[in-house]
Amino acid sequence: MVGALVRLAIVLGIFWLAGVLLRALRAGRPPRVGPGGVRRPVPPPRPERPPHLKVVELKKSPWEVLGLEPGAGPEEVRAARDRLLAANDPARVAHMSPEVQAAARRVCEEVREASAELLGEERA
Repeated sequence: MVGALVRLAIVLGIFWLAGVLLRALRAGRPPRVGPGGVRRPVPPPRPERPPHLKVVELKKSPWEVLGLEPGAGPEEVRAARDRLLAANDPARVAHMSPEVQAAARRVCEEVREASAELLGEERA
């Protein structure tokens, strides 16, 4: 008789745990069961907070962006622009994280602006 009650308790415990797990999976979240099978409350979502630090961007000179000495000729500016655009082409990092892709786009935009400023071209 005691053996049958123990088996019944084990079976009921398994069904209870399966129910908890299924409810959690249906809800799209991991199960929140603590030690001893006690359900833990789900904490409320944290509110978005602004970052504590401010980003300070320092403007580089067009010569520094292109890696040239001041007074370089238009041919050198174009060559540096083409070299940097090829090295930082966003298509080359398309398989990487969005942060890396954004950095590549930002570098390309800086290179284009610097070369346009040095060559006297209009940027659309």
